[in-house]
Amino acid sequence: MSKIRSIITSGISIVLFATLLFNNIILAQDGSSYDPWMDLNDDGIIDPQDLQLLASIYSKSGTPINKTERLLELEARMDSLNATVILLENELSVVQTNVSDLQTSIDSLDTRLSDLETRVSAFETSYADLESRVSDLEATPSNWVQSVSVSIPSAGHPSPYTSWADLGPSLDITTGNGKLLVMFTGFVHVMDTGDNIARSYFRILLDGQPVGVDTQNSRVAIQDYTGNRPYMKSPINIIRLTDVEAGTHTIQVQWTVGEASSYFGATGDPGQLIAIEVLT
Repeated sequence: MSKIRSIITSGISIVLFATLLFNNIILAQDGSSYDPWMDLNDDGIIDPQDLQLLASIYSKSGTPINKTERLLELEARMDSLNATVILLENELSVVQTNVSDLQTSIDSLDTRLSDLETRVSAFETSYADLESRVSDLEATPSNWVQSVSVSIPSAGHPSPYTSWADLGPSLDITTGNGKLLVMFTGFVHVMDTGDNIARSYFRILLDGQPVGVDTQNSRVAIQDYTGNRPYMKSPINIIRLTDVEAGTHTIQVQWTVGEASSYFGATGDPGQLIAIEVLT
């Protein structure tokens, strides 16, 4: 009896639900609003398929939930996740900016390092060249036997002007049969007196004789000018290579001036007289 009553109750319920469902369908067709909660299969229309789904779970029981509250909870969680994503995006942007700044600093350091390496390379090249030059200066030429030198101090012009006078001390060197290289360097100051032309001449004597056949070759005109400046500093460079016999030889520098005054080494620039015995 109870089974029959249950079947009758279920049938009545289904009929009532179907009536309400189709009533809603008719209302929807008449322009009533669509209720998504009644669309059980979410196909956009409330039809017998939804009724079939409902009948299949009819009389099932469980813990009821508040769907609206659950939706609001899910929306809140979505908002929280969106806020976290935005925060992470902002932090990522800051990190990317820092990485870009770091890369710029690295590029700048690379440029400075490259410039430093270039300067170090140039310094090493210059240092190697300097070492080579010092080595060359320290090395005695293989064809040099010996060399001697003497400093030539400052001196006033000879008197009278046209006479030859010794300039500084003489230099002695003992050689074998061969070649003798003689070099003399210094500075002379010449003065213009009115219309006179200032001239200074220098020569090198070897054992009392001018080095060279022609006397003119042993006289060096340092300055020849007429101007308003009273003095002019001019360099002297004389190089002579001559044959010598075995023995001790004396070398002497002499000088003479024209009609104007001249001074040798007047500004504290001493001269140098150098003699080098050279193998042939």
